[in-house]
Amino acid sequence: TDLRRAPESVGVAPPGIRVSVLDDDLHVVPDGVTGRIFVHNLMARADYADGRGRAAQHDGMQFTGDFGHVRDGLLFVDGREDEVVISGGQNVFPAELERALGHVRESGRSPDGLDRASGARSGSGHGHG
Repeated sequence: TDLRRAPESVGVAPPGIRVSVLDDDLHVVPDGVTGRIFVHNLMARADYADGRGRAAQHDGMQFTGDFGHVRDGLLFVDGREDEVVISGGQNVFPAELERALGHVRESGRSPDGLDRASGARSGSGHGHG
């Protein structure tokens, strides 16, 4: 099943639902590339806008407000458009930061590279202080 293959995915679209991940120019993005998630179903409204002056529809599909990517035919939701932080020209999603900080916590190092137990900076070989 999809959940066994990739438990962090939302799976494949159910029958009768079309899902596309599009870039800012409304072109389908390649596998693994994050874009805006658009969905087509019989309930899509033609008059909906995203509140920022951009069309929230394309080719009969409705923008969900989510960013995501497709990998091996499965959809992954990376974050909400209203939660994204743009840093250095890159879209950064809260979930990415949470995962990165979780890895830092698991490694025993603080985000600034200090070993919490010894106070040594990563790779420096010197004590701190």
